[in-house]
Amino acid sequence: MPGTYTATIVATSGSITHQTNVQLQINPPLTPTFTLSVTPNSQTVVAGNSVSYTLTLTSQNGFNSLVSLSVTTWPSGISGSFTPSQLTVSSTHTATLTVNTQTTATPGTYTITVNANGGSVSQSANVQLVVNPSAISDFALTPVGDTQKTITAGNSASFQIQATSIGTFSDTITFSYSCTPSGLTGSFSPSSVTLTAGGTATTTLTFTTTSSTPEGMYDIVVSGTSGAITKDMPTHLKLTVQAPPQPPYFSLMLDPSSATVIQGSDATISIAVNSHFGFTGSVTLSFVDSPTIITENAVFAPSVASPGNPSTLTIDTSGIPAGTYDFVVKGTSGSLTNITEGKLVVLNPPDFGIAATPSSFTIDARSSIVYNVTVGPLNGFSGAVSLSTPSLPGGIEATFQPQVVIVAGGPAVSKLTINTSGCPNADTTYQIKIRGTSGAISHECTISLSLRAVNKPPTITSFQPSTIMVSVNEGSSQDFSITATDDGGSPTIMWYVNGLGVQNGNIYTFSPDYSAAEQSNGVYKVCAKVSDGTNYVWQNWTVSVQNVNRAPYSNITMPSNGDTFLSGMPVSFDGTQSSDPDGDPIVYEWRDGEIPISAEGLFETSLTPGMHTITLVVSDGLLSTSSSVNVFVKYYSVNVSALNPSKMKATVGDKISIKAYLNNSGDADSPDLLIRFLVDSKIVDNRTGIKVAKGSSTTLDFVWTAVKGTHIIKVEIDDGNNANDKMIPIPVKAKPSTSTPAFEGMLTILAFAFICTFFVFLRKPFFK
Repeated sequence: MPGTYTATIVATSGSITHQTNVQLQINPPLTPTFTLSVTPNSQTVVAGNSVSYTLTLTSQNGFNSLVSLSVTTWPSGISGSFTPSQLTVSSTHTATLTVNTQTTATPGTYTITVNANGGSVSQSANVQLVVNPSAISDFALTPVGDTQKTITAGNSASFQIQATSIGTFSDTITFSYSCTPSGLTGSFSPSSVTLTAGGTATTTLTFTTTSSTPEGMYDIVVSGTSGAITKDMPTHLKLTVQAPPQPPYFSLMLDPSSATVIQGSDATISIAVNSHFGFTGSVTLSFVDSPTIITENAVFAPSVASPGNPSTLTIDTSGIPAGTYDFVVKGTSGSLTNITEGKLVVLNPPDFGIAATPSSFTIDARSSIVYNVTVGPLNGFSGAVSLSTPSLPGGIEATFQPQVVIVAGGPAVSKLTINTSGCPNADTTYQIKIRGTSGAISHECTISLSLRAVNKPPTITSFQPSTIMVSVNEGSSQDFSITATDDGGSPTIMWYVNGLGVQNGNIYTFSPDYSAAEQSNGVYKVCAKVSDGTNYVWQNWTVSVQNVNRAPYSNITMPSNGDTFLSGMPVSFDGTQSSDPDGDPIVYEWRDGEIPISAEGLFETSLTPGMHTITLVVSDGLLSTSSSVNVFVKYYSVNVSALNPSKMKATVGDKISIKAYLNNSGDADSPDLLIRFLVDSKIVDNRTGIKVAKGSSTTLDFVWTAVKGTHIIKVEIDDGNNANDKMIPIPVKAKPSTSTPAFEGMLTILAFAFICTFFVFLRKPFFK
């Protein structure tokens, strides 16, 4: 239990003892709870706007429960909501209170009490809300009391409407209304009110009805107008007008209101008396404005009926012709009368009709035709109908399939086959009767059948080839023949290939000849039409033309036979004009003698000097052909046969003339040559356009001014493809000086010997 307790602790050791006192304070157990605080504690808002407060809930002493939030009382024109409205508080939690004010809220300072309840704990906190006047100047219309009323036509009903100033509105409001549907008459009392800022006023709208006011619900919209402002009351008024009470009366109902019967049968119709507004009297039944043939054959049983006690009208149709009859039943109860209309349809007895299609037709004599014989029900007929052909003309046979048709719910059809094989082969017309019988009912229809004399078609007595599948090689031919007879004379035979007429007569020769119209590797229809002018017969063959491969054509367009070319010059070869008559791809092979030189249709190459036989072989893979041309390749051989200087020894400054002798030892004139004069490998002079005829020579002169030293003089010949040259050494000494002549002579001899030896090693052979 809670309280303060003292305990003594004793310690003993042998004869030694000590003790001390301690106190223990036990408090009551703590109660789980929570705290509630709201911030801010005051908010200011303009009427028509909203503000928010923050709620903080903090758990204490282990509180952990669901807490609901609420406000004790909301002032008029002020409302609010919590987010969330409930929360489980186990630590510190927050919620939001949103306060909404209407424009009609009265300005002032309000105290709002916020409550939090949960876990047997309730907490509350007060906050202030300062509402300032709205800057809006407007008014609102609201109903006071019931907005829906019901009256009986001839009475009145009133509704109250309140006008409320919004913001600074202070003016006069005039009332009006509209209703859907139209037909109500109403008035306001007062018809207008004057409001001050923040004030209210009430008017009464009264509607007065008469006995002729249409019954129904009226939707009423109330409006208020102040200057340029017109506002409708959001809530519509509903006024239901009911009809005044009616005196008791009755009505009659026939079941069925339209009766259909077969002639000779009775039509039975129930007549019920329906009570309206409490009618309980008896009603005497009779006819009015009805056909005599109906009233004389009809009986009401009983003739007096009442609500819940119907009468039965029975009409005997034995003496009533088939047709449709309208009648009127009248009911009388004291001064009350009422009528109802009925209809009687009298049908003829069940029957059937019979018809055949086609009703008229023409066929060949001694042939047959099939008719559709249809038996259709009339007046609900159903049953079996037996079909026959009475008084059938001689030579004609008739067969029904089926012989008996069952008519049930719709028409039944039988196939009638008429066979005229026993009739004469002449133009004749027969009338054939078709009869249908079911018990005592029998009906007939007649068909007209015309026969025309038959012209027999020709007869093919033989044909060749006797098999209809024929194979022919391309380039060969195949004979086709027909022998035919006709009872009217000799028939005409017309021949067609793939539908196109080719000739007339007994024999036709088919010759595929590689042409565009009839070519290989195709299938053709050869047909013979045998006609007597009216009728005809066909004999058809299927002809497969087998492809016969033909060799390609070899055609060399370049070079031409006998063309001559210079050695080293390119020769063009063209065999692209070769072709294959069957359009097959071809392969080229060029040969120089027996040596293959190319597999192209068009190419260039050079040939060695001499005569060449060029052959082009073209192949389609199976067959090949060739063609040949002869061409001759000439050559020329120009070289420097000699190189003679005017001096073999020179002194510095000497003008040395050098002659170059060019010789052509070939069998063709040379082309334009380039002749170069070089000293120590440096070009000193060029001569262009030099030509040397075959078997002749040409001399060229070059002049060089000597400089000191031993120099290599060279002349080169260049034809654009090859070059050859000839070199000589020339020593050049300085002008005389004090040196001994013997010493200089020895040096000159040694230098010349050295150059000659060097020249031997460097010399090139001449080219051809």
